[in-house]
Amino acid sequence: RDVNFINRFSSEVQKDMRIGNLYISSIRPLSSDRAYVVQEYKNKLRNYSAGAGFLLLNIFLGLFGTFWFRTQQRRSEIALLKVIGATNRDIFDRQLSEGLLLLTIASIPAIIIDWNLAHAQLNLWLNDPNTLEPSRFIATTSITYLLMALTIFLGELLPAYKAMKLPPAEALHNE
Repeated sequence: RDVNFINRFSSEVQKDMRIGNLYISSIRPLSSDRAYVVQEYKNKLRNYSAGAGFLLLNIFLGLFGTFWFRTQQRRSEIALLKVIGATNRDIFDRQLSEGLLLLTIASIPAIIIDWNLAHAQLNLWLNDPNTLEPSRFIATTSITYLLMALTIFLGELLPAYKAMKLPPAEALHNE
């Protein structure tokens, strides 16, 4: 509380605070310990956030690139659909539904494997005995599915839009 407490305390009681060869050599305010503990927590949070962000970015770019490439390779098919009378909305719905169907098919075995790994408690090193709560599992699985669906939507959006704007004769000619 007192600004000068450390200096006064060390000068006044230095002789009285000695027991044998043990004595008080220095005094630190609790605020410095608090700052150290808070800084350690902030560093850990920053490292976890940076790691999670890096992984999310890589997954996003991988899925985005995959579905972008998949749509680019099907430009002639999109042109053919336009020739036979499909609207832009029909083409985009077809592309998006195929992407979401692929995501759903791939998610089913992944969810089963994830549940079994969590049930086997291979993550006990986290020191969290409540890692397998059904509500938590469902929430994280749903969030992951929605993020991947959003990535697929974005990966389909621009190339499908470009392919729909391309004249069908030009797309078929390049084939």
